[in-house]
Amino acid sequence: MTAPLRVGVMLPRDLDPARVLEFARRAEELGFDELWVVEDMGFRGGIAQAAAVLAVTTRIRVGIGILPAAARNVAFEAMEVATLAQLFPGRLDVGIGHGMPDWMRSVGAWPDRPLRYLGEHTTALRSLLRGERVGTAPTPTGPDAQPAGADAQPAGAGAQPAGADAQLHPMTQPPHRGGDTLGTIPTSPGADAQVVGAERVGTVSGSHVGTTPDASRANARADAAERPGGLRGVALEPGSVPEVVPGVLLGVRGPKSLALSGRVADGTVLAEPTTPEYARAALEAIAASGPHALVAYNVAAVAADTATALELARPGLEYVGDSGWAPHIAPLDFAEDFAALRARFSDDDRAGFAAALPDEWVARLALAGTAGEVRARHESLARAGVTSSVLIPAGPDPFAALDSLATALP
Repeated sequence: MTAPLRVGVMLPRDLDPARVLEFARRAEELGFDELWVVEDMGFRGGIAQAAAVLAVTTRIRVGIGILPAAARNVAFEAMEVATLAQLFPGRLDVGIGHGMPDWMRSVGAWPDRPLRYLGEHTTALRSLLRGERVGTAPTPTGPDAQPAGADAQPAGAGAQPAGADAQLHPMTQPPHRGGDTLGTIPTSPGADAQVVGAERVGTVSGSHVGTTPDASRANARADAAERPGGLRGVALEPGSVPEVVPGVLLGVRGPKSLALSGRVADGTVLAEPTTPEYARAALEAIAASGPHALVAYNVAAVAADTATALELARPGLEYVGDSGWAPHIAPLDFAEDFAALRARFSDDDRAGFAAALPDEWVARLALAGTAGEVRARHESLARAGVTSSVLIPAGPDPFAALDSLATALP
């Protein structure tokens, strides 16, 4: 029997800090199942936000979507996540991803091999949260080894814009950019675990986890036991291992990153817009062998009449015409006409493009309409395999938007 769809709402990243906790409490009072926080460069930290809103609520599940993998040492990240999971058992999901390459490069944290890095990080994080001891294995060498930089998307004419696999954050965030080549990743968490003495030691193929990205190329030439920053038999103390292990999801988009998510994660977070067509295409690429959560972000507005709701949602679609969003649009029956419309506007004229979108396209690309119409959209997403539908409030007043969105809860 399929579990009922969970409906969540996103905490606006630029909400007045004096009202953040109020928003979380109100979302819980209104009956939302989930509250998702985002971590965008220069705004607010994802872990800190999650801790704060968990502390002032009692029931609502909190998702972090997403933490850039290369921004944190995985062992210390596991400590933070485990602490929240112990204090608030069964109420936390953690999304991780590549992060926006431009942002990550600006802080010196963009890895040479993004796909491999993300896979190793995810495998190590999940192992640590289960109480396993984790160490880093040497990077493969020889004819089957990937050359340095093989995970980066090639530049030049015809190249996919860097960022096809980086998870996008809502509405006003510029497009992500990143590579899309699968590195050497274990096929399942702990698949290459070794038994050393009485302890289970999970080894991660490669040299990236636990290192700073700038050091990864040099580390690949070092012996594993001497590698600076590598994981050397790291584990959480038994008393710090959570009884309820939080879900670890990947916020990704490109086909090989989606396949990676199906191999090493508990679920996948899909950026807005997530239509039923895109959800089905993503699940096909994910190809998980077991249960796999699918979280779908969408710009959302509910009003007494459809036209008003569509106009509230329209500004939130300004970026969906950028090349990084192509995978979201490709499965739709109006994809060619959509591309032709975008070509009529300059790269910087996103507002003009959004204003020109036909109402019927806005209705497909956002969850916008009357309460009954949005409820029906939830049902169509659930039939496509979505397990959590997360609404990004549209409109000038986040609290008014929150109240109106609650009228469309199943």
